[in-house]
Amino acid sequence: MLKILLASGNKKKLGELRNILEDFQLPVQVVSPAELGLSLDDLKDADGRPISLEEDGDTFAANALIKAEGLFRATGLPCLSDDSGLCVDALNGEPGVFSARYGGEGLTDEERNSLLLENLSSFDVEQRTARFKCVLCFVQPDQEPRYFQGEVEGSIAFAPSGSAGFGYDPVFIESSTGQCFAELSSAAKAELSHRGQALRSFARYLRSIVQPP
Repeated sequence: MLKILLASGNKKKLGELRNILEDFQLPVQVVSPAELGLSLDDLKDADGRPISLEEDGDTFAANALIKAEGLFRATGLPCLSDDSGLCVDALNGEPGVFSARYGGEGLTDEERNSLLLENLSSFDVEQRTARFKCVLCFVQPDQEPRYFQGEVEGSIAFAPSGSAGFGYDPVFIESSTGQCFAELSSAAKAELSHRGQALRSFARYLRSIVQPP
């Protein structure tokens, strides 16, 4: 069975990936750094040299590669990483690659959402178009990194709505449903979301390289 390390400590992302791989009936085991006893702040390669996972790239793909490549060097396991974010047209694509750090380190999701709504307070409904983007990077032995992408169109609400999801889900209105991601069930969101799209592309790739059980 192929074992893949997901370069994230986010339990919801881990569950989403596991669910999709189960749907594809793939003989793949996905583990998290915590399950391997790894500290992301104290990674070292085989020669004992420190590995930094600082996301200082200027694209989603660059940041995803930093995390996947770093954990691959630390463990030797095939590693999957994602970088994703919200791009708002009226803010010239912000927060973009800084979505998780929008407004500075240490803010909660609620505080970031409040900041986003404040920065959009002078824009009307037609000017609040936005999209979520996700890029996955898969690093494995003796192969070039592979990338899988997803994107979903929508707009930014005037106030948060819903209690599901995480991040900007309470303020992002998905176009086809007219609902905020945080108002959707996890299954409905996974079907529509940028990350769900990218994960299904990744699962289709895995299906081409591993045998079904």
